[in-house]
Amino acid sequence: MTNLEELSLEPMDFKRNAVTELMYLKSLAQETNLKFDEVGNVELFGSYSDEVVLHRIEQKLRRKIIQKSLSDFGFWNYRSPDKVMLTSDDSFRATYDRALPLVDIEHFFEHQDRVQNCVCFNSGSAAINAAVTICQRIMNVPIVNLCGYFETNTLLKYLIPNNIKCKTKKEFLMKLKASHFGIVEKPCAFMQETEISRQDIINTVGSRHERGRLTVLIIDDTLDTQRTSDINSFANVNFPLILLKVRSGVKLDQCGLELLNLGIVDIITNLKMSHATYITEMLRSYRAVSGLSIDYNSYLRFSPVLFASCHVNSYRELIGENTRKVVRLVNSVSHSRFEIGYNTGWPFFYLTPSSENVDIRGWTEGLLNHINHLGGYLPFGTSFGFRQTRTDIIDSKSLRCIRIAPGAFLGRSVNTLIDAIASTN
Repeated sequence: MTNLEELSLEPMDFKRNAVTELMYLKSLAQETNLKFDEVGNVELFGSYSDEVVLHRIEQKLRRKIIQKSLSDFGFWNYRSPDKVMLTSDDSFRATYDRALPLVDIEHFFEHQDRVQNCVCFNSGSAAINAAVTICQRIMNVPIVNLCGYFETNTLLKYLIPNNIKCKTKKEFLMKLKASHFGIVEKPCAFMQETEISRQDIINTVGSRHERGRLTVLIIDDTLDTQRTSDINSFANVNFPLILLKVRSGVKLDQCGLELLNLGIVDIITNLKMSHATYITEMLRSYRAVSGLSIDYNSYLRFSPVLFASCHVNSYRELIGENTRKVVRLVNSVSHSRFEIGYNTGWPFFYLTPSSENVDIRGWTEGLLNHINHLGGYLPFGTSFGFRQTRTDIIDSKSLRCIRIAPGAFLGRSVNTLIDAIASTN
């Protein structure tokens, strides 16, 4: 057995981590004007059981925020409402719930993201759907694609069957020079060393020969935990550029509570403001007729306090920091039967078996059963950016691995996970 107490967190640090998480959940309750007396009498020991206790408190907090929205009269309205009140001072008429205007939320993110135009949708996939559809009408050429997510690639096949799928950064930039229309993840899921920079774009489509042509670029930065990206500065170039920055707002924008489905598109351009306004209105129109808007029940759960940059930025950075920490610890122990897949900024990492003989399902099930027996909490589930660490299995023709998504709170189960990796030799 590897001495992981020396490699990672000392016993007292586990208790400190648990207390910090408890205080943070309590502060969220206070800032959202919720009475949360259950928090006051909790005793933490730095043990496995802390994970279960904190998860239950997190669930109670989430449930209270959702229950608060149920008290609004609009929650019980018909899906084809006669009148919906957006704020106490403003109201509008909507023919369908799917056509709900999201001006308040969009103004919030325009200020938060420091952009002049923002359009919100009911998921990250819906945001990509709308961005690709509208931009395709502008460009009328095949889109060059450097995306790792299976769902994004499948969606692109439906939207643009002749989209040009690239496997490397070099190939993407070469094809982008010809089409001037591309979509890329930043950082890119499943692909390492593929970070696209502003200078890459300038070198590719900003030459004197290419400079007069319009370039349209869609960048999905859902996975970016660092938020030091230079995406907003992409438009500061000497050639015409329309940039749509998209992300899922479910992941790192909600402090791990997943209160509502949300996708966000920021429109950035160096063209006249009228062009940005036109694209913005096109996106909103497409959202209304395609049913991609947030429903009113979700709208009621949007909390400017919870979504404020002071919470979101620190949460995103914490997820990134904890992921780097766990990756370093895994790399500190012997793991001959697994290869570690990690890219800077990712909110997760992969354990890829070095041999087909490794039973990743059996290994994962054994690990989770062992942690459950110890009284800990390490759930099996999709996605990332939660308050506690999650495990998942990806088993397809192109990829076979275990995905680990470290949470904002790291408890003893993380050490057990690392110990299990070290023992699989």
